[in-house]
Amino acid sequence: MKPHKLLPWVSALVPSTTARTASFHPPHRADITFSISVPSSSNPSSLLFRIQAQKSIEWIALAQGTHMANANMFLVYASQSDPSNITVSPRAAPGHVPPRYNHNARVALLSHSGIDIVTGDITAEIECFTCLKGYGGFMDPDGAETRWVWAFKEINEEDEETRLRSDDVTARIAFHDEFGRVIVDLSRARTDSSSKDLFSDPDFDAVHPVDQTGDDSNSKYDMAIAHGVLMSLAFFFLFPSFALSVPLGYPLMKIHAPLQGVTLGIALLGAVLGFKIWNSAGRNMHPHPILGLILISIILLIQPMLGYFQHVHFLRVGGKSYFAYMHRWLGRVGILLGVVNGIWGFAWVGAADRGAGWWHTAMVWYLVVAGVGLVAYVSVRGWLVLVLERKRKGVLADIQRRVDGGYRDLDEDEDEDVGEIVVR
Repeated sequence: MKPHKLLPWVSALVPSTTARTASFHPPHRADITFSISVPSSSNPSSLLFRIQAQKSIEWIALAQGTHMANANMFLVYASQSDPSNITVSPRAAPGHVPPRYNHNARVALLSHSGIDIVTGDITAEIECFTCLKGYGGFMDPDGAETRWVWAFKEINEEDEETRLRSDDVTARIAFHDEFGRVIVDLSRARTDSSSKDLFSDPDFDAVHPVDQTGDDSNSKYDMAIAHGVLMSLAFFFLFPSFALSVPLGYPLMKIHAPLQGVTLGIALLGAVLGFKIWNSAGRNMHPHPILGLILISIILLIQPMLGYFQHVHFLRVGGKSYFAYMHRWLGRVGILLGVVNGIWGFAWVGAADRGAGWWHTAMVWYLVVAGVGLVAYVSVRGWLVLVLERKRKGVLADIQRRVDGGYRDLDEDEDEDVGEIVVR
């Protein structure tokens, strides 16, 4: 056999590098695969990626970026008009809000994409023409540490009828069940566009989860929940309740000040968690973190100082000074703004959207509790004002009676003396 006749057999045995892709599975989900590659060219102008998932996935997404916020995202879900077809929706989230359709993205859905009629498995092969030099954010095709985010929403079999099926690229999506971040070495991912299978040679060593580098992305949601619980506890219940201890007559330095100090510690812990979340998200300008920092600064520095000055004034001369009124009204306004800032916090993470799942439910309950709490505080405060005013009037009336009674006794004594003089 001539040597040149061996070449086809030899080439078939040697692994081809013309379809090398950086691939990965989400943790504990071997049934889901993301693959990323760059067309072989001296000056590539697009990115290739494939998303594979089983039928239980309602929607799935891959995005360029370090976080969901401000990421260049590509969502995949089932088509409504054709059960074997899929919809690819390029989206962008300009903050902690649900992603919106990105009109500037240019993508193409490749021929091997669709839904297997028998198994229901999803395959999306996408070429993005604006992911390297465009709206997506100028990613280096030879970058060894490019940042990517993934997410998906799963659906139960009994909820199959409510599955998202739409041809609308702006369709509303439910909040994700899982998400994560990875670092992809694009320098190891090259695909010859003439290859029949653009993703035939996955390289799982070219991808490293960010979580393995010490940044646990899932912990941010735990911190967000802890932040919300601590701040709600402080501003909904503790601050208003302990403020009411003053008109009830409890000793300021034994009851009011220590309890408010404990509450301040709780609020400060919640603020630290909030700042960590905001800092890890790139410190995006939003009313929630900005107002939060202002409020915690006022509560930590100004409020205790005003309360102390009023206490010193009371010990020296008695009564109230303008420090007391500033302390009282600054506290009331701070509590109200803290509750309002909680609403902005929910809006920041996209909870105002009905598709945000339990985040939206939590926001609704927050609003309900805020309304009930406001009515309760105003009612209790009003009742205390009436009771204290009635008590004050009673004390004044008692004093007046005693004063009047003293004068009457004096007048009777004088009459008796005068009577004795007249008789004599």
